[in-house]
Amino acid sequence: LDLIPNNPADKVEKPKVERYEGQYYDEEDFRELFKCIHGDSIEIAIIFISFFGLRRSELVGIRWSLINFKRQQLKMGTTIVQIPVDGHYQLVVENKAKTKSSIRAYPLVDSITKILLQLKSYQQSMMALCEDSYCKDY
Repeated sequence: LDLIPNNPADKVEKPKVERYEGQYYDEEDFRELFKCIHGDSIEIAIIFISFFGLRRSELVGIRWSLINFKRQQLKMGTTIVQIPVDGHYQLVVENKAKTKSSIRAYPLVDSITKILLQLKSYQQSMMALCEDSYCKDY
C-alpha cells in the first residue's frame, strides 16, 4: 500500500463561482407580457405568478379553501409537485412549503378579487355542465 503524506488536490485552485444576477421585469415589460397573454388559457396563471411572485408548485397548489374573500386574503403553503414513480411522474400534494418564508398570506387587491370571482363562476358553470365528469382532484 503506497501512502502519500499530503493531498495533491489541496494545491489546486478552486474555480470561482459566478454570482447569479436575476433579470426582472419592469412596468413596461409587464404591460407587454399582459398584452401578449390577454385571452389566453394561461392568462390567470401568469397574472398570479407576476403579481404574487409564486413558484409553479405554489400556483397549482392554490385551492378555493385558501382564499378568504371577506378578509381579502390568499393563504399560501400548499404545493403540488411531480415525483417520478415507476418510470412516470405522479402529482403529489404537499401541505408544506419549500421554505418557512413560503408559508404566508397575500392581500387580494380588487383586480385580483375580480379575476378570482370570474374564475370561480366559470368553474361552477363547468362543474354543473360536466356533472360527474368534472375533475375535482386538483
